[in-house]
Amino acid sequence: MSRLNSTFNHLISLGAALALSMNAFPAFASNYSEGVDLFAKKDYSKAAALFQKAQAAGENAANALYYEALCYHYGKDLERAKILYQQVIRKYPQSEASRNSIRVLIKIDPAIAKKYAEAMDGIAVQQDQDYLALPQEASVKFFRTNAARGHLVVPATVNGVPTQMIFDTGASSTHVTERWLSMIGVKPKYTKYTGRAMGVGGEVSFRVALLTVKVGELERTIPVSVQEGSGALGDASSNPLSESPLLGQTFYKDFIYEIDDSGQKISFKKLATRPTDKKDAHAKPRARLADNEVPFYYEGNSIIVTVKVNGRECEMIFDTGAGSVAFADRHLAACGINRPVESLQAQGGGVGGKRDAYVFTLDSVKLGSIEKKGVMCNVLLNTPFPKPLLGQTFLQGLKYTIDPGRKVIIFN
Repeated sequence: MSRLNSTFNHLISLGAALALSMNAFPAFASNYSEGVDLFAKKDYSKAAALFQKAQAAGENAANALYYEALCYHYGKDLERAKILYQQVIRKYPQSEASRNSIRVLIKIDPAIAKKYAEAMDGIAVQQDQDYLALPQEASVKFFRTNAARGHLVVPATVNGVPTQMIFDTGASSTHVTERWLSMIGVKPKYTKYTGRAMGVGGEVSFRVALLTVKVGELERTIPVSVQEGSGALGDASSNPLSESPLLGQTFYKDFIYEIDDSGQKISFKKLATRPTDKKDAHAKPRARLADNEVPFYYEGNSIIVTVKVNGRECEMIFDTGAGSVAFADRHLAACGINRPVESLQAQGGGVGGKRDAYVFTLDSVKLGSIEKKGVMCNVLLNTPFPKPLLGQTFLQGLKYTIDPGRKVIIFN
């Protein structure tokens, strides 16, 4: 079998370990949305070119690649379409786009489809079995340290070895580095999957390992993205947290979880029905919401919320792993923000490396009924992450519950 590639919904972590050293942009047009419009008009050639640009920018990459395959399929270039469908499966094996690609290949080339379907079933079956054995409820205390730059740090074990990890709702996958595993003395069991992950600083290569992670009373064997070499920030510290091990959505997405900042506790509760990746992942709740509830939708495994920034609506990623509210420079105009001339130069970093940045204060950030004034934010230059991050300069001090079944965040 050919070597499989994966990015596990392509956005491993946007904001984790975002660090700053203190020392009007044009509007951003969406290649993906324009491609969808052209696809609907059956202009497949132009649509395919836009979907290629969307992938290069990390914009809804799994779906963009799937749409590109459809463009060639409907444009009667079946051999090219087969190649692209297989790329979707190799790069994004846990995505809905991957499952759709397998369904198409079953019709046009059953032998190829069977090969990929069998390769992915083993991990899915193991996760289903683990979930059934987990307790209905569990909790864990977290803490904050300077080494973790104010993030939520939880005690954990990895393959039975005691350690600590950053609880990161902005991480699609649980993500560690080779150096971190070496530091804690864990030798991972690697799968056939490899890939490229996109973070705040750019892209990194990784392999996927099956590791047994335990947090509180929750113990699960999950696919973990293992970044090649050391952490993105280049920190030579012997403290394992300098490598930013991220406990991501693949560990807790199928639980209701409450984060109590003042009580420094995260509580988990099993859903009545375990969620699956469905075509309506972008759909928001239809039922009437209470005043303290905020709807969200998933983009991959990223939680997308609509925030009012200085009174203007802006879609953002709900990211406990981001040290602050953060934007890429191209996001500013779309969110109606002008960077003040007196903003401070800085440097930001996370998965993928470091970037030059600016730091300044937003007048107001509001999510649902929660509004904070004078919120520190930063703008990273020349970075590919697709949406702004709603990070700790807004979230710190709050108590909220994320319900993936109802797709709502409930503030208490």
